[in-house]
Amino acid sequence: MAAWATGGLETTLYPILVFASPYAYLRFLRTGKDSVAVPVLFVLATLTRPDALLLFGVTLAHFTLFQLRTDRKLWLRTVLIWLIVFAALFAPYYLWRFAYYGYPLPNTFYAKLGGGNLKYFRGLAYITEYLKIYGVFVFIPALMLLFRRKRTVWIDYFALLIAAYFCYLIYVGGDGLAFFRFVVYISPLIYVLVQEGFANLYYGAKRLHTLNAVSRTAIALSIIAAFTFTMRQTVFPILFQSREQWYDPQSQLYFPGGNSHSYLWFDNYFVDRLAIAAEWIENNARPGALVAATPAGSIAYNMKNHKVIDMLGLNDEHIAHTKNDRIGAGRAGHEKGDGKYVLQRSPDYILMGNVAVFPFPLDEKTMREKLRLKSEHELWADPEFHQKYELRCVRLADQGLFQYFSFFQKKELGQPTQAINSRENTGNSR
Repeated sequence: MAAWATGGLETTLYPILVFASPYAYLRFLRTGKDSVAVPVLFVLATLTRPDALLLFGVTLAHFTLFQLRTDRKLWLRTVLIWLIVFAALFAPYYLWRFAYYGYPLPNTFYAKLGGGNLKYFRGLAYITEYLKIYGVFVFIPALMLLFRRKRTVWIDYFALLIAAYFCYLIYVGGDGLAFFRFVVYISPLIYVLVQEGFANLYYGAKRLHTLNAVSRTAIALSIIAAFTFTMRQTVFPILFQSREQWYDPQSQLYFPGGNSHSYLWFDNYFVDRLAIAAEWIENNARPGALVAATPAGSIAYNMKNHKVIDMLGLNDEHIAHTKNDRIGAGRAGHEKGDGKYVLQRSPDYILMGNVAVFPFPLDEKTMREKLRLKSEHELWADPEFHQKYELRCVRLADQGLFQYFSFFQKKELGQPTQAINSRENTGNSR
């Protein structure tokens, strides 16, 4: 949650709505008030991310199991009101979106999903990795206490929502970004259960008159262990840089940087790397130039006067809908591409090597070694690409991590400006 709070995506709004919607539902079960708040909040969540529709469906199923046997009329009236309110708010938006885009789901769903069963194994590995890194096995003894015979309704409901969402994550094959972004969405529900589990452990020991110094110490150590695991990905790289370091062969840099640079995480460095490439193109390319990049995120975000072809397909209809029967064998969201299609679009600049802004220049041989993902490899294998494009390398700075920008441009564009970037380029994160 902390890592994604400044990510610029929906990863702060969505967890708030995913927590607020079940909270409104449980408040309605407890008090019978504000029934309409339930579908309204679920609509807002679904407008933020369409997978919230699954959680609304789980809520309807839970309400059916909870209420159908005791008061059939109340159940029917409430469900009808919720469905009518949800449809009245969501249907106009959905019909407009479908008419505009022509597809029932957002483009990113098509870019990330495909045929084959490999994505299920990747999704299962994604969940397993989260459980391992965040030390969920530490929570299990406390969580098991929640599933006693006499328990409150909300515990079953939260557990049902979490289980359904984890099944969904397995189905879509997890996520390709760091810090378990998809788990963040459901994490408030997870950790409320964890909190309740530790509270039950404490009060259970107190009721049994076993809350002596040993049991107090054991409970305290369990809670400390739980907190320690939740900090592993964000705090440990700050405190134990040498132990947490890993090597990126593309840039030939270590992260955290230690004495060589100030970046703790690769992701911050990578966003800055793309921003610097975008800045050079913005200042040097002719107005309206077309740029192809893998990826497009920070490139497109930092350019105002040029269009970008996203060679991963997240923002490209054609690439997103190409077929790939081995979805799940690679990184989620990074498996589709179409080099021939990119070449047909005739971009002025093609940024290869995962946007090659490095402390060293690249020639044809070293650029080939830096190629990443499907579109880049297909472009390189196409003779027409080498006939129409040439490798350029511009000097951006005299020192630092971003000294050279290597890219391909149309031969007809001529020699690029060899200007040194005027802004400070020392590898300090912005």
